[in-house]
Amino acid sequence: MKEHEREFDMMSKIVGLMYFLGALVSDGCFVESSHASVYVELSASKAYNWSRDFGRGFCYALGKIGISSKRGKDRIVEDEEGNLFPQMRWASTSTPLLLWVRRTLLGLEASAPKTWNPIQADWILDAPEDWRIAFIQGVSDGDGFASIPNYCTGIATIVNQEFFLHLLESLGIHGVFQKKHIRVIRKRSINGAKQLPMFRYAEGRQVSLTEMTVMLDSVNRKLASELEIKTIMKLHDKGHSLGDIVVKLWNKYGISRRPSTIAGIIKRNCPKHVERCK
Repeated sequence: MKEHEREFDMMSKIVGLMYFLGALVSDGCFVESSHASVYVELSASKAYNWSRDFGRGFCYALGKIGISSKRGKDRIVEDEEGNLFPQMRWASTSTPLLLWVRRTLLGLEASAPKTWNPIQADWILDAPEDWRIAFIQGVSDGDGFASIPNYCTGIATIVNQEFFLHLLESLGIHGVFQKKHIRVIRKRSINGAKQLPMFRYAEGRQVSLTEMTVMLDSVNRKLASELEIKTIMKLHDKGHSLGDIVVKLWNKYGISRRPSTIAGIIKRNCPKHVERCK
């Protein structure tokens, strides 16, 4: 714990509990060890350079509520399409306390897989603000995203969309549910997500979210110059997506344009390729 305290910011017991619950709801799982005890695991993709911090933060939060944990053996997971993903893994000790967490704090029965059953935890919606922030940080570090090409941030979810929408609204952040994702697209709400901050240990996502707010503040509402149009059409002709063009315009020229604006420019300037530009 002393090592975690030196590495990360100080964390109270209640913040530790709430962050742990959020991380558990996103990338964690309960594992039966006996009829009276369970332990929890957290898996994080090796593709992200912040995954180690996420896992260690999870262990730090567990330690704050008196449960020890450690890094386990890495493994490779195969998805439904046969793609392989190397993952890091952390696991806690087994304790009856985690049965209480599952049943009472998250409202999940032993036979209810977390992936396909929504949590029953409306008490969180009425909790103090710092509790709710810590919970949403745990969720977002696991299942959140910050997409500069699409000018949005949010959370991937299959079953907890209504709960997460209400939770975000309680923090002044408006989201919409689209295709298994809660998306935050309004400028004011994106700024609010950045200020929370929405991510605690997923540093790369928070960096992207911060840059996104700068881009939104710099959105160019003037008509595109001939040079900008030429650049956009050149990138389009090379097969770059709208998101790619958004990023390249910003990184190379400091020009911030929404994807919808770029799509309009392309449509107006390639009459010979109407089908392609629709």
